[in-house]
Amino acid sequence: MNTSVEIKNIIVAMTKVQTEIKGMIPDAKNPFFKSNYITLDGILEYIRPILSKNGIWLVQEAKGLDLHVSVTTSLYHSSGEFIQTETLEMLPVKNDPQALGSVITYLKRYQLSAMLGISSEVDDDANKGSHTKAPYDNKQADKGHTNTVEDANKITTQMLIDMAKLKGYDEDSICKKYKVSEMKFIKQDDKKAAYEGFKKLANK
Repeated sequence: MNTSVEIKNIIVAMTKVQTEIKGMIPDAKNPFFKSNYITLDGILEYIRPILSKNGIWLVQEAKGLDLHVSVTTSLYHSSGEFIQTETLEMLPVKNDPQALGSVITYLKRYQLSAMLGISSEVDDDANKGSHTKAPYDNKQADKGHTNTVEDANKITTQMLIDMAKLKGYDEDSICKKYKVSEMKFIKQDDKKAAYEGFKKLANK
């Protein structure tokens, strides 16, 4: 973390800010894991009035270098003192506006949450840009696999794996959710539910 030479005033102000921060209400849902989380917009809407009241100006700077994007979060006090995070950098899975925007939102939300001591759960939207596809074992693929068939009785294990990886989820997390040792043991109805859940995430 970087700071100005003197930080006495901003520390006093931030102490007051933290006493005013109460439990925040999640304003979004993860349709696959059925968990709630607080979006960047939700955090900003809640925290900006508190920061401004205590003479704090929030700045989140986003930069691009080659294929990477980075964010640095700074809190400036009216006295001229400041506190600044280290630069956090990530590589989007795709070089397109949606992936870049997703990573920037992810970095801003987690840096700000960490800086202010806010627990915001998991922001699944970030998986669009911050995770790359992991290799998988072709031996676990079902025969007749195709990405174009989405009938409930034809959703294969490999289709589910591929859809999950598009959103940055690994096989272990899915097995844990359905309490099985391997993906192939997931019931067909559960495969359909999981697949549809990932489709919703992919279409956000």
